[in-house]
Amino acid sequence: AIPGAGRFVWCICYTLPMERMENTRKHIRRLRLALPIVVIAGLIGLASSGVFDGIDSDQIKDWILASGLWGPAVFIVLLAGLQPLYVSVYLFLFPAVAIWGPWTAFPICWVGIQGACFWPYLVTRNLGPGNQALAERVPKRARPYLDRIREQGLRAVIVSRVVFYTATPVQWCYGLTPVKTKDFVLGTGIGTIPGTAFTLFLGEAAIAWWNA
Repeated sequence: AIPGAGRFVWCICYTLPMERMENTRKHIRRLRLALPIVVIAGLIGLASSGVFDGIDSDQIKDWILASGLWGPAVFIVLLAGLQPLYVSVYLFLFPAVAIWGPWTAFPICWVGIQGACFWPYLVTRNLGPGNQALAERVPKRARPYLDRIREQGLRAVIVSRVVFYTATPVQWCYGLTPVKTKDFVLGTGIGTIPGTAFTLFLGEAAIAWWNA
């Protein structure tokens, strides 16, 4: 069973009204609508220009590997920036293992995931309703866990990350809870290790099976 603090986080993700975050939520919706349009239009434009002619996956992999630190740096920025906007983390993890292999891909993906977890936390911590409003608006069944998440924040974050990994509601709602920032950062760092490692090594096994 999920510990009480973890249940509190899950409950709050789906039931807590975020009135003061309405503008932020509108901006996120606009980004989610605009991003695919921009990406598709850009890809169509590049394809029409002939840039992709003669390019295959091995060639793209060679370009990225030859780019040195720029490849991982751009990858980290894209993962950190796009994942909280409902771009699946697996769209990054599986290509990463195909390019770098699981051992090299792990620290790259892990760093990107920390960024993807932290900036939504900062946004909601600064724009959300605050802990007092949270205490007043949280559902009754979750109120007994409010003190637990304050006192056992590290445990709550680790549990929720292991169970829910980078689920988008979790990304945005932690800033609304009374969890301490140090507990959030440390718990996220620890709690995302199992999911990241499992996905990367599963991806490696799938690629090996496909190429067999």
